[in-house]
Amino acid sequence: MFKSRDSPDSLTPVRLGFCFCVSAAGDLICGPLRDGALVVPSLELPADMESIRRARAFVAKHSRGHGADPGAVALMTSELVTNVVHHASGPFTICVTVGPVIRVEVHDGSPVTLAFRTLMAARPTPVPMTSVGGRGLGLVHDLATRVGLDDKPDGGKVVWFEV
Repeated sequence: MFKSRDSPDSLTPVRLGFCFCVSAAGDLICGPLRDGALVVPSLELPADMESIRRARAFVAKHSRGHGADPGAVALMTSELVTNVVHHASGPFTICVTVGPVIRVEVHDGSPVTLAFRTLMAARPTPVPMTSVGGRGLGLVHDLATRVGLDDKPDGGKVVWFEV
């Protein structure tokens, strides 16, 4: 929102390129908005191992200073992106929303399987100590305040968490 010169008492959204500019108590914050929260620009990455590190760094950078532990946010991001790299096909996109909560979304083009939907519905059961994997979604459920899975109209999915 921006206080217009024509009506200084009203707040009018002003679209400038890719972002809305918001004037609040004299502070100017630029970035796209979703439901009143500032959205950090998204990052599209290929589904390869190097993308896990890049996604983790991107999210840690943009979540720093917004009330959550950037290390925990980066860890949860790493777990979700690792799942995309191992189980989905094609590129994926990371999106971070900062506002009253931090929300990290991982968008990919693969459809949701019933098994994955079941895993996301509640905290997964612990895996045996001898297992080399299977702990990531449990960590995300434990560290996040909310976790979710949304279907995309194009057949893909969005896996997200909030802190």
